[in-house]
Amino acid sequence: MTRTPKRPLAGQPLGIPQASASLRRSLGVLCCVGSMGLPVIAHAAAWTLVHVDAPVTVIHDNARYQTGAGQRLALNDIVETPAHGAAQLQDDETGNRVALAANTRVLLMHDAHIALLNGWLKATHACAGATHCLAGSIDTAQLRINLSDASTVVVAAAPPDYREVDAVFSESGMASITASANAAKPPAPLKLNAPQFALQAVQGPSTRNESMTIGSNADGRSTQGSASTQMSPTSPAPATSASTAVAPAPSGLAVSNRPDPTFIAAMPVAFRDALPVLSSPGPIRMTPPSDARPVTYDDVSDWLTSTLPARRDPTSRFVDRFRKRLSDASFRRDVTVHLHDLPEWHDLIYPPPPPPPRVIPRALNNASTNVSSFAYPVTPFRP
Repeated sequence: MTRTPKRPLAGQPLGIPQASASLRRSLGVLCCVGSMGLPVIAHAAAWTLVHVDAPVTVIHDNARYQTGAGQRLALNDIVETPAHGAAQLQDDETGNRVALAANTRVLLMHDAHIALLNGWLKATHACAGATHCLAGSIDTAQLRINLSDASTVVVAAAPPDYREVDAVFSESGMASITASANAAKPPAPLKLNAPQFALQAVQGPSTRNESMTIGSNADGRSTQGSASTQMSPTSPAPATSASTAVAPAPSGLAVSNRPDPTFIAAMPVAFRDALPVLSSPGPIRMTPPSDARPVTYDDVSDWLTSTLPARRDPTSRFVDRFRKRLSDASFRRDVTVHLHDLPEWHDLIYPPPPPPPRVIPRALNNASTNVSSFAYPVTPFRP
């Protein structure tokens, strides 16, 4: 008798041997339905925590737990580093390595895609040795950064120690940057070749007033003209040399040929070294620990109210993921209090009334009956 293979459970950690690794790589994960009504197949990256300075927090599905190195992470897991501890994630199948500084929060999405809520992140992609080479990408609230083969980037997402804006440093290789997927009409990608640096233009009066032309030559590197910069008294001093002068790019970014000194000074010291390939210090744990607890509103409030594209992405939509927590009175109360920031939750808190039943007018019923009598007489007509 042929046995039917078991189907993976929803929210199950990646790598549980219910399907072979080759099958998972071939089929990927059925993650969403496209605009044409067709299923979209996406590869689920198999991230593993290979190093932590201190236990990190993981939000898996609707549960929260703390763990250390050797933990296999699942699709749409949220990873948060503590105030005094960094971590490194690795996916050998896709050729991606990611270092997280202290006080950094990320969401691990499909196709080696990472949503960076806040903090510092360093990512390296290299196809050499990868069994399913897949270049990673990083979303912040304002930017989308796509890596290429043999590339490394350092990304800052509104860190309090650096201007509280988004910035990208291309350490090696080439990365492409566009405005966030939230933009109605994202501009063409901007190529950022090492060691170029891009800074999200500061919005607000009198904080920055720059004028410089920028274009691209045959190899994608930027070309610059003259610049005029005015800084507010509280802004960090700008770089003044021609090679580091900041220029507004067509994509709304400010681009320079090297990172400015304040970025380097604020960047975690460990990010100055290359990301090594690490092995897990022990056996890989495929499932979350048994002491995981349900998330509270405070655990996920910053994610729920964020402007990250992941908030409404069909593969990670937060309202779909956390709606089951509305059965908890405290969670429901907190969502209700913050409903002005969570419009997508309104109908779950205050369900709309059901539509009224359809009533067919009596005259229409009679007309239908009469028509039916003439069309199909009970007594045969004889001349």
